[in-house]
Amino acid sequence: MSLQTFIDSAQSIEFSRADVVATSVSRSGRVITQTRNTVKPWTFKVTPRPYLPWSSYRGAIETVLTKDRHTEHEIQIGATPGSTWLTNYQGGLTVTDGIAQNIFITAYSGNTITIDVSSASIPTGTVIFRAGDLIQPAGTGSDGLYYRYPYAVTADVVKNAGNTTKVVTLNRGVIIQANYNALDGARGQNALRVGSACTWRVIITSLPGVRYLPGQIVEFTSDMSLLEMVL
Repeated sequence: MSLQTFIDSAQSIEFSRADVVATSVSRSGRVITQTRNTVKPWTFKVTPRPYLPWSSYRGAIETVLTKDRHTEHEIQIGATPGSTWLTNYQGGLTVTDGIAQNIFITAYSGNTITIDVSSASIPTGTVIFRAGDLIQPAGTGSDGLYYRYPYAVTADVVKNAGNTTKVVTLNRGVIIQANYNALDGARGQNALRVGSACTWRVIITSLPGVRYLPGQIVEFTSDMSLLEMVL
């Protein structure tokens, strides 16, 4: 049991992936904005469900308190049957064990990846991704670790007649991870996880206390704030 336990049963989850933007107003009244080039880490605010049975949640609470604000957790969003609508894959590809079938990454640059769509099983007109779909390179690196960072697709991607490749635009630049090559098919790194199969590595930046109530019930005293760990 872990932080995921409280995400799965959360009363609400709020997320942000906003740019870091500076705004100023010139003497003539013109608004000037400038965006800082960052990795745009995801942030989450989780409002835990109140009135938790102590006997059922004691282990999960201990894990959260032990990891405190310095040790990362791995989480998923929309991983339980009642919450799949949050991150469900919207395209028309076959998905097996969270992996989109018949496509693979052939190149990446900046905030785009290029995927091969030449498979005969993808008919013309197939919606490969819709805006808002979550994707994440699959497989493991030479160190045995999974790729850490998920991305959101920012525009629909459709296979048109004659297409063999398609460019997918992402919400942020592709982040390089040591010992991982997103083009390495031998380790499955050029495949893509989609939807709720995507994961984040986060730390808790605001850790609430635990309130003990009559009837062997407990609850957190405030929200949990989470920050994606970008190495």
